[in-house]
Amino acid sequence: MKMRSFQGSPPQVEPGAFDGAMEGARRATGVAPSIGRTEDPQIMSPPDPEVPEKKLRRKFTAKYKLHILAEAEACRETGQIGALLRREGLYSSYLNTWRRQKENGTLQALSPKRRGRKAKEKKQRELKEKQRLEAEKKRKVEDERKRRAEEKAEFERALLEEERREEEARKQAERAARLLTQRQQYGLRIKQAVEHNWLRPATNIEGFSCDVIIRQTMTGDVIDVQLKSCTNDNALQRSVERAVRKASPLPLPPNPDVFDREIQFTFKP
Repeated sequence: MKMRSFQGSPPQVEPGAFDGAMEGARRATGVAPSIGRTEDPQIMSPPDPEVPEKKLRRKFTAKYKLHILAEAEACRETGQIGALLRREGLYSSYLNTWRRQKENGTLQALSPKRRGRKAKEKKQRELKEKQRLEAEKKRKVEDERKRRAEEKAEFERALLEEERREEEARKQAERAARLLTQRQQYGLRIKQAVEHNWLRPATNIEGFSCDVIIRQTMTGDVIDVQLKSCTNDNALQRSVERAVRKASPLPLPPNPDVFDREIQFTFKP
């Protein structure tokens, strides 16, 4: 390659001819261009290591969400909710999402919880206390049920016992009345048997009476006869005694319960 050479003197450059070009380059790159030299890429200045800040996404706590929802629910006039959203820098979709979370119960579940050993121990204590209270409640309910059942059973036993006593008293009264009647009939039969075997003496018997006491065996055999409070002579007394012994064996009682070894009645012919 042949090099061109300038003959004669080199061309003259007017002062300030490159000022416009250099200013344009400075505005375009921000670095003043070098004139008359070549830039070495190995010794160029390194780029700025600072990374531009990335815009962070806003995060909202459950407490903040509940607070905003409470303020939104308190808004009654037109435009108040919009002012609230502008003040807090929120979108209306946030309110809709937070309302759904609150209705589903997930918003309360997002509330901060205490973690660690103490929180776990407290939770265990609360669980044990809850179980103890539930067991105590069940025990009281069971005790109350047993108490009521025992009271009911006791009342029924007392009622049955009272009915039994009343029935026993009624039966005893009926039996006593029946025995009294049978005893009266039994005594009357013995008296009639004595009167049937009595032979009237020749003496005057007007106004005569005598209390007769008879001792007998189970079969009605007369063992002994006693006469008391007699109002006449001995002949009448002996006639009554003979009548008693002649009536032996005496009539048997209709019921063994009315039997009495000693029979007493007043003899009046």
